[in-house]
Amino acid sequence: MQMPKYQPINRGVKMRPIHSTENNFGLTQEEFERFVINIKSGDNSFFKDVLANHLPNAMSYLKSKYTVSHDEAYDTCLDTFVSFRNKIINDKIKYGNLRFLFTRMCSNAFIDRRKKVAKTNESISVFLTQCESNQVEQEAFFESLDKAVAELNTDQQLLVRQIFYSKKTLKQIAEETGQSYDGLRKRKERVLRVIRENIRKYI
Repeated sequence: MQMPKYQPINRGVKMRPIHSTENNFGLTQEEFERFVINIKSGDNSFFKDVLANHLPNAMSYLKSKYTVSHDEAYDTCLDTFVSFRNKIINDKIKYGNLRFLFTRMCSNAFIDRRKKVAKTNESISVFLTQCESNQVEQEAFFESLDKAVAELNTDQQLLVRQIFYSKKTLKQIAEETGQSYDGLRKRKERVLRVIRENIRKYI
């Protein structure tokens, strides 16, 4: 009886890890590499389609783990969407369980947002406590705030009224006005920066 020939194992060749396309937004590694090239060339259409399909899953994870509102989960995931894209452009994200990475980034972003909100609320609380002991200081602050807002242009004042008086989210404003979410987020940041700069002149 003839014995089968021995086939030696080539231990010098490293096998590439096998990743499930299901864990990578349905992309193979080759498709992901083309995906990265498209993003770097400015074509974001496929990127939006891929992550849009995963966005509801990430939002559901945040809502179940942290008991957050739909709008807060949506805002957090959109911010992560931008961050994730930038990391891909800067070659900081590699193929392999992309769904888990995006969800984890959403989770970390939400925790950071909560910390910032808590810090802001604490600062406001301290400020109001100080003002309660001195009514004059409190009145002076709100008078200065009114003056600072009055120096904004018409569009900026409208955005302030929509966010802080009508209590609308950026998503709601975007849907009502047809403006992009990212554009509104940047406008809000600029408006708050201008208010802070203006208010220093009166305090």
